[in-house]
Amino acid sequence: MTLRLLRLRYLGVLRCDAVVSPTPFVIDPASGELILPLARRDLDASEHVLHTPDESDSSLQLLLDPRPIDPRADPGADRFAAFHGTSGLPILARARVLATRLAAEVLDEPDLRARLHLDEPRILRSINTDLDLRARAARFLGATASVVFVGADELGVDARGTSGPWRIPLPREAADPADLLALLRETLP
Repeated sequence: MTLRLLRLRYLGVLRCDAVVSPTPFVIDPASGELILPLARRDLDASEHVLHTPDESDSSLQLLLDPRPIDPRADPGADRFAAFHGTSGLPILARARVLATRLAAEVLDEPDLRARLHLDEPRILRSINTDLDLRARAARFLGATASVVFVGADELGVDARGTSGPWRIPLPREAADPADLLALLRETLP
């Protein structure tokens, strides 16, 4: 439940001690870590909690352990840029999720890795070269321009258009890349 809900989100509210700010993020499918931008002051905070979609008691809350990355060397920077473009903040970080809370459910160190992460580049090449599938995705999402698929995992695909990233959830978990493509074609009218 937590993983499916988190994969629907790309924006949260990050609380670093008493400082609260809207924060875009993506999940690294191989490690399960979040990739997110930080201000310099955020690194010195004693606690980092990401609330998504907003800062309310009913939101999904993630206790994070962030560390700065070199955006020229870490592939997470390219993934963040594919979903969100560039960030105005000076630091890009990887954050291990130490725990999540949704209502009364608490999970210690949840596994957020995507099972099909090694197949993602091949899946993305396949669906991005299918112009009919991209047009169907744009109609499904109500996009006024074409979309580009930027992420894929067993629970759905991520597409980016002019107004940001969107998630297209699959009706059930895909067993393999071929199943994912068939489910995506069934999902998009």
